[in-house]
Amino acid sequence: PKRIIFFRDGVAHNQFEEVTRQEIAQIRRAADAICGEAYKPQLIFIVTQMRTKARFAIQGVAPSKGGGKGGGTVVDRDVTGKDAFDWYMVPHHALQGTARASHYHVLSNDAKLSADKLQRFTFDLCHVYGRATKIVSRPAHVYYAHLAAFNGPFYSSDFRDTAGT
Repeated sequence: PKRIIFFRDGVAHNQFEEVTRQEIAQIRRAADAICGEAYKPQLIFIVTQMRTKARFAIQGVAPSKGGGKGGGTVVDRDVTGKDAFDWYMVPHHALQGTARASHYHVLSNDAKLSADKLQRFTFDLCHVYGRATKIVSRPAHVYYAHLAAFNGPFYSSDFRDTAGT
């Protein structure tokens, strides 16, 4: 592929430098090892953070009230990092209470994609999760990665059911 867009979850602010130094470098080395050094894909590496205390009011009428499709909310200035490429996104209306914003940090953007393009792409990925009938709060493959990590031990050759059945 010409571009590799990588979403990473579970990284704290104080780990960004370490992730940049280790994980992004390992992705580049893996591309070199598999395809040769002539292959230099454009890497876009985005960290997704869910446990944020930020809350944003979504303007407009909820779809259930006859307002049509919800457009979501993106906040990319005023409350974001001054020198960072980051944004908050609430792609959906909350089913109950206040929707929680996800915080996205771009650690690598070799393709030089604009904030609008990355935000739109991220928003679109929140609509393709196969296990939900509504828009989800994060890109679908972040949910799939969590599901794979949870179910991984069950596929291990030495897995034993501890429930006694």
